[in-house]
Amino acid sequence: MRQKKKSISDFRLSLSEFIANTNEGKPLVFIIDELDRCRPNYAVSILEQIKHFFSVPNIVFIISIDKEQLGNAIKGVYGSDQIDADEYLRRFIDLEFSIPEPEVDIFYKYLYDYFEYDEFFLLPERIKSYELKYDKSNFIETCKLLFTNSKVPLRQQEKIFAHTRLALRSFTTNMYVTPHIFVLLAFIKIRHNHFYEDLKSKQLTIREVQENFLKLIKININEETESQIMLLEISLINVYNNLTTERHYRGKLFERDTLTGKNKALIGSIIKENAEEEVMSILEGINRGHREGDLDLLHYTKRIDLLENIKT
Repeated sequence: MRQKKKSISDFRLSLSEFIANTNEGKPLVFIIDELDRCRPNYAVSILEQIKHFFSVPNIVFIISIDKEQLGNAIKGVYGSDQIDADEYLRRFIDLEFSIPEPEVDIFYKYLYDYFEYDEFFLLPERIKSYELKYDKSNFIETCKLLFTNSKVPLRQQEKIFAHTRLALRSFTTNMYVTPHIFVLLAFIKIRHNHFYEDLKSKQLTIREVQENFLKLIKININEETESQIMLLEISLINVYNNLTTERHYRGKLFERDTLTGKNKALIGSIIKENAEEEVMSILEGINRGHREGDLDLLHYTKRIDLLENIKT
């Protein structure tokens, strides 16, 4: 033990002299990014080594971390939830600065531009089609709904954008993307993969689909968001229902009322009670005069799972 302490002391002395002689009196700065994403015992080991070996004049370590995640790692390494992770980290961190998160409307718009979505959504062949020309605004509005209301971590937002942009390469220029359902399914895949796999397995009832949707959405339902969330809910039910059986044997989501001559919804909304008229309005919009209403879940998931050919 005495020999180990002497070795550490000699190392520090040699390092301090080296910096003084070679760096013109300027500090040597090390930047360690995303330490919290490393294996927990490795992250703790790095902190310990910084403390024991590099605690000398003119060496500065800047450590970029998610403090909560690193705190959980520390508790895991030492096998106790009773450890005060903040107090533990004070042994290593002299000055602490918190970087504020970007405003909610900034980051997803930045990601949209960064991944160059306009190169697909604003293709001349798409914007001249009435059914496809609003895909850009649909995509952005859905991202706003999902990301600004449910507090999705920035890393997961970036992952969803990167993944959907790659998946878009498997769509042809005149193919339906239906951005609100496309983004929702990518959102489910990355944040709630178990539900995503259950959808593809066709083992859920429509009510179970709705219940799972409500659990994951975590969006404040109010007058401003209610209609958008219901659109996501009913669109998800429609593509799932289209998947479960062949078209000619498909369970109906609405039917013609012989008394009134109007269409009548056979399903309700888990978002809002007694909203059959609003549900029917959404179903009519989905099925009005084009193929969108006949698309099933696999139209989207095969591309999100990158099982379709990527087109350059």
